[in-house]
Amino acid sequence: MDPNVFIIPARVIHNWDFKRYPVSKKSALFLLEFQHHPWIDMKKLNPKIYCGVSDMAQLQELRIQLNFLRAYIFTCREPVIEELQKRVWPREYLYDHVHLYTISDLAQIPNSSLALQLEKVVSFAKSHVLDCWLCSQKGFICEVCKDSKILYPFETSSTYRCDECSSVFHAKCQNESLPCPKCKRRQERTSDTSLVDARHS
Repeated sequence: MDPNVFIIPARVIHNWDFKRYPVSKKSALFLLEFQHHPWIDMKKLNPKIYCGVSDMAQLQELRIQLNFLRAYIFTCREPVIEELQKRVWPREYLYDHVHLYTISDLAQIPNSSLALQLEKVVSFAKSHVLDCWLCSQKGFICEVCKDSKILYPFETSSTYRCDECSSVFHAKCQNESLPCPKCKRRQERTSDTSLVDARHS
């Protein structure tokens, strides 16, 4: 492979173009030096890419799941935390920041190797949470239908999570266009408290 040609991040981000192009010596040094640095923020640079490119939509789904799973595992026992870190190292940003990518990450998208790596980590983490007595207790019951089946936020294809209170519901029961029952109760309590305070002031 010609050492003087590179994948150009901007072409990938905006044109989904993975061809390698000749670059200046200065640009080549930059691309080599920062190829493993997570400085590419897709949400800032091209948020529409998640809707227009199926590969990115899949990666985003996996990254969100991993981010939720990380929250569970990082409150569990030390050996499990270390195992997750080992499986992701040295790319901890993959579960810390769901929109950050490196140049080397971009290069792994066309052959699906990045997605496969994430799928393996997600599978490990999900199996642990569901089988762990401590982690599995931190699920949710859908307040809308009251079904007894435990829900988890990393089940992104079948659940909806409120951004305000973090409650989890079945996607068929709740969505962003409907008022969250828990948030609604909080607002009502706040209103009642304010009314009582006003009467006594």
